[in-house]
Amino acid sequence: MKQVTINKEKYLQVKNIMIEYGVSTSVFDLARKMNIDLVMLFYDKLVSNQNKNSKEQLSKNLLGIYGNLLATNYYSGLGYNVYNEFPIYMESGKEQMKADLYFRDNNGVDNYCEVKVAEQIIGNKNNYIDADDLNTVKNNRLLEIVKYKNIGKKLLKQTDRLKRDNAKVNAVFFNGCYVDDEILGKLKSKNINVVYLACNVKELESYVNKIVDDVDFSLNNSYTYDVRTL
Repeated sequence: MKQVTINKEKYLQVKNIMIEYGVSTSVFDLARKMNIDLVMLFYDKLVSNQNKNSKEQLSKNLLGIYGNLLATNYYSGLGYNVYNEFPIYMESGKEQMKADLYFRDNNGVDNYCEVKVAEQIIGNKNNYIDADDLNTVKNNRLLEIVKYKNIGKKLLKQTDRLKRDNAKVNAVFFNGCYVDDEILGKLKSKNINVVYLACNVKELESYVNKIVDDVDFSLNNSYTYDVRTL
């Protein structure tokens, strides 16, 4: 993301619009833990760098934050003290990566979680499922296949890196996410626990996209907020 700056007054204006359209304090707080200034991200993608791809990237980033928040709420609801962006260190003491979530369960076992918010996670292109609402132009289909295969590759890599002696690694998905047998088989072979949360992935995507669309409209079209003053 290119470096952009706005003054405090304008920063608060953008933040207030985000709050108006449903971005809660907990979302801002989690984004901060992920080293994301959500206000500046919205400003950059919707005002400073207006194009279709930047808006889609914003929705993707926000979707990941909401996914981690819902997973946090789920495990917190079970009574666990959950940590976000929990650092994982190598033997040398250097930080290797961060787990999306970490908690210690009632048996005293360390749990590390990798959260994925996706409609599909596949290891084999032949397992791709055409979405009913997808424009099945060949290039679009190929891009979707590559995207979901890359998610599968990253999932396997990240869960493998999270493995520690006497610890449990959880791959956390959402209801409606299709994970093919190849990915599930590899997770099982690595003793990775698979968890599905009740929230439907398509509904979550729609919810996040609406927030982005509403904030985008307010920032760039509403008579109450003139983007030219930013």
